[in-house]
Amino acid sequence: MTRTACERRFQQKCDGGSQAVRVVFDIPLEEADDWRCDGRIHWPDGGVEPFYAYGIDSVQALILAQSAVAIRLDAASPQVFWHEQNDRLGLYLTPSLRHLERDRKPSWEESLSEPEVITRVESGVGRITLNRPKAIHALNRAMCEAMIEALVAWKSDAVSSVLIDHAGERGFCAGGDIRMIAESGAGDASEAKAFFHTEYQLNNLMFEYPKPITAIVDGIVMGGGVGISEPADVRIATERTTYAMPETGIGLFPDVGGGWFLPRLPGQTGVWLALTGARLKAADTVALGIHTHYVASDVVEALKAELLANPSDPQAVADRVTGDAGEAPLAAHREAIDRLFAFDTVEEIFAALEADGSEWALKQLATLKTKSPQSLKVSLRQIREGAKMATFADNMAMEYALGGRVVSTHDFQEGVRAVIIDKDNAPNWQPADIAGVSDELVEALFAPLADNEKWTPLA
Repeated sequence: MTRTACERRFQQKCDGGSQAVRVVFDIPLEEADDWRCDGRIHWPDGGVEPFYAYGIDSVQALILAQSAVAIRLDAASPQVFWHEQNDRLGLYLTPSLRHLERDRKPSWEESLSEPEVITRVESGVGRITLNRPKAIHALNRAMCEAMIEALVAWKSDAVSSVLIDHAGERGFCAGGDIRMIAESGAGDASEAKAFFHTEYQLNNLMFEYPKPITAIVDGIVMGGGVGISEPADVRIATERTTYAMPETGIGLFPDVGGGWFLPRLPGQTGVWLALTGARLKAADTVALGIHTHYVASDVVEALKAELLANPSDPQAVADRVTGDAGEAPLAAHREAIDRLFAFDTVEEIFAALEADGSEWALKQLATLKTKSPQSLKVSLRQIREGAKMATFADNMAMEYALGGRVVSTHDFQEGVRAVIIDKDNAPNWQPADIAGVSDELVEALFAPLADNEKWTPLA
């Protein structure tokens, strides 16, 4: 068994953007005769090169691993060098590293940190722990790649089930790296598309995974966090869980499989969630089937221990420890949701809410009028189209084509500015109301991609 000990990142700014090399080290959890340290170099072109080093203890294994990495990086083109002395782990510099220190090029910036995703196998359970707490574990491409790498390896390993959780107490996952997506969308959108391609491959891999997956969503779970928890077989909420798909508030749409999961919720609750971006607590998410079980947060660690003791049947474990999430507040409005959000156009939904005239209906209407009109129309069509899709992969292909276009639109750029960057929460949507969003505009966003541009699942 190994654990991810640390990772190094190398970033070089160059004309046309930047390129990066990421090096990940794994060291053994338990003593072994050979004490093999596994490593992986992630090159800028997407290639992954494995290497192995051996030592009599973990420190020496890491030193040997760094020597191997240094040799490979020294031979890279363009050459890669350590940017500063490698003493933060308390390790002496090997000859290879000293050579690189003498000849380093300052254009490369190097950082050493804990991995943003920790993967390991414990007692027959493949464990994935999101480890970017300051950003509430917002997903980036490297995190998605790390999860894919582990899940693919565990298909053939002696792993009975998979458990995904998070470090810290702020939340499970607040979404994706929105700033990066917006910056990319303001240009050629290539980085955003690359992120979506990888993220959606992860979502699809989890959806089709041959072994049971358990996700413990203790705290905030939004956007991308929904994408890596909804495909799980066992989805556990706590009293701290807050669920939402708030994308219409930033000019986006509920992606990461929202087109599949939302229309398959009871009645029209998926449409209501997609358009309003409403936030739900555990009582409602469990009642709707978004999450399968409720466990108090102070029982989570005991639950994890139970899962490790019974790795082959996480469903039975969750059934034993599940508690009562309480009365679902949304139940009082379910009839109204199913009646007022059953239409295929946003105009009809607006009219129905206004005609209803109840306090609740008018509150929903007021909320909808703060959202991007373009996003409202795109999201409603996405939900209706997703309901007809034959496979989850078909839905992800649709969302990929849609996402690559939407991130370059005015409303997404403006939504991110207003909500994420300037935080004035006063977006200037264009068009400003739903009447200005033409069918032709929406149709263009949903147009199929050329064969060589389409999203494809992992082989």
